Amino acid sequence: MDDQQPVKRESQERDRHEEILLAAEEIIARKGLADTKISEIARAAGMADSLIYQYFKGKKDILFSIAEKRIQEFLIHLNHHLQGIQDPESRLRKIIWYHLYNNDNHPAWVSLQLLECRLLREFYQTPAYSLIRTYSDMLLSILKDGINQGKFRSDINTSVIRDIIWGTLDTEAINSWLSGYKLKGTDDLEEIMNLISPMLAPQNGEDLEKPERILMEAERIFAEKGYANAKVTEIAKAARVSEGTVYEYFESKENLLLSIPISHFKSLIRDLSDEMEPMTAWSRLRQFMNMHCCLALIERDFFKVFMAHIQLNRKFYKSNTFQYFERYYSILESIVESGKREGLFCSGVNSRVFRFMFSGAFTYLAFRWFFLERGDDFQKIHEIKEVIMSLSMALYVSKNSKFA
Repeated sequence: MDDQQPVKRESQERDRHEEILLAAEEIIARKGLADTKISEIARAAGMADSLIYQYFKGKKDILFSIAEKRIQEFLIHLNHHLQGIQDPESRLRKIIWYHLYNNDNHPAWVSLQLLECRLLREFYQTPAYSLIRTYSDMLLSILKDGINQGKFRSDINTSVIRDIIWGTLDTEAINSWLSGYKLKGTDDLEEIMNLISPMLAPQNGEDLEKPERILMEAERIFAEKGYANAKVTEIAKAARVSEGTVYEYFESKENLLLSIPISHFKSLIRDLSDEMEPMTAWSRLRQFMNMHCCLALIERDFFKVFMAHIQLNRKFYKSNTFQYFERYYSILESIVESGKREGLFCSGVNSRVFRFMFSGAFTYLAFRWFFLERGDDFQKIHEIKEVIMSLSMALYVSKNSKFA
């Protein structure tokens, strides 16, 4: 009988711990961490305030414990769903489906993760965030497997694609939870895949993209190291081609340098021509995305404040300011609809989902730049180009592509 006492006591401890987490999750999701009191959690869990402190140091400790528990559960169930699926395309689709499904069925957890944990610097030092890194590695591994197997384009930036995917899913969840869209995420699975698949699909005549990749990396490396210190070998490596391939397209390092301005001048000429004639949807889309992303590098303080204190603030979505936010993004949606009418964009594109994809991808980029403080300005500009290129590919499906 005495031997059973420690087991029974341990079981009671686990039950109390679980009761506290369940009570706290519901209250914090509804009221926010700042407006939640320990006494409310204790009352909902049916215990004295003092008992809470036997298990947790305070509200943040409770929040991070909820996050760790939920992410552990998410990864366990996700791995179960991925059992037996070997094809990278199918694995990616299953991950996106399960992420949407989890958001639909655990809205309180979505609120805690996106509106509470993300804003606390301490969160990024917790076991819960380590689990998110594990999830990130899983997604990156699938993308790399797809490249190695020839299922995905060889030149995709896996980190950028990951940001686009996560940003889309999170932005849709936030809008469903706070802005009144009342979306069911899994209903948008096909719409999301219709945008992501063209970004990943190997293109016929992919060699035609190699010169652009080489020029883009040469521009970045020349700017970072200077012409004299830059080596063709490192440009080739960054462009994911052999050194011999560089010389197939460019006679010499100097010829490579002097070829860089051509695409920029062509772009300027095209933009000037658009100014003199009605702009096409492509031009307006490029202008919108460039302006939005580059503005973040100029107006850093505004974007840091907006992301940290406004975009994830529940009250923002009920304020008069939100109508201006909606009006701004309606411009993007109207551009997409215009492109569909002009026959420039794929007719099956959902402009609302594309808006979530752009907004979410940018949010993830800016979050890494401003809060995790990763990357210099050269890298940031490079990532902006990668995002705009990928999102443009999502709208245009070549007739030679299997996704047409």
